[in-house]
Amino acid sequence: MGFRDPPRPGDVSFFRGHSNADKYKLQPFALRTDAARVAEPRKFRDLMIASPHDFREDKSTFERVSRMQHYGLPTRMLDTSTNPLIALWFACRSGTEKVGEVIRLTIARDKVKYYDSDTVACLANLALLDDAVRQQINTSLDRDAFNKTIPVIKLLHFIQEDKPYFRDVIDPADIDRVLCVLGRHSHDRVAAQSGAFLLFGRDAILPEEGDADIAIRRIKIAHGHKDKIIKQLDTLAINEGTAFCDIDRRAKYIAFLN
Repeated sequence: MGFRDPPRPGDVSFFRGHSNADKYKLQPFALRTDAARVAEPRKFRDLMIASPHDFREDKSTFERVSRMQHYGLPTRMLDTSTNPLIALWFACRSGTEKVGEVIRLTIARDKVKYYDSDTVACLANLALLDDAVRQQINTSLDRDAFNKTIPVIKLLHFIQEDKPYFRDVIDPADIDRVLCVLGRHSHDRVAAQSGAFLLFGRDAILPEEGDADIAIRRIKIAHGHKDKIIKQLDTLAINEGTAFCDIDRRAKYIAFLN
């Protein structure tokens, strides 16, 4: 597997695998429908109430959302990996009758954000705002006026729970961005999958062909090759057990070994 045009100096690449190239898009679950957007803050809180101990090591809303993402809750994130073979495994692990794809997302290194970025905190905490409040955010205002509006003051309240020092200096242009974020490897799945994330702003859209910040290239995986690729990846210790690091997934993998 290879891409014809390697990243330029100063760029960095992330990878994502889709098992069905015709069906799956670069759109997070929480932003796919009106109902999903409305439900996002409720689902976040419901999981926090149901499993508080699972989040005790997380230091921010971003880390809590990234954990929820890895365990299947609809969020405003998409998983990516710095390891193209992990993306290839995800592209081949299911849908054996469907064409898969590995997507390479390339971005300038200085535009990649880290888990403790202020901009990341702004976008991650949108998950806590009621959707009606989010839609009232007016990004056409200048920064001073923007930060004095009620919806933004509510957002600032959540951000300041993560970052008490944070001042009312949100840039309105950031609210609808898509960020590429390197997360802290605070749980096994992120570490095992060399995890990184695309974090989507309020109603952010990443065009399938990419945008000014994120260049996109694709490699298609013919459906007839998936089983063979899965077996080859297993020889490199990339499989159900190592990709998820859960005892149930490891047990499932071991149970079906010949």
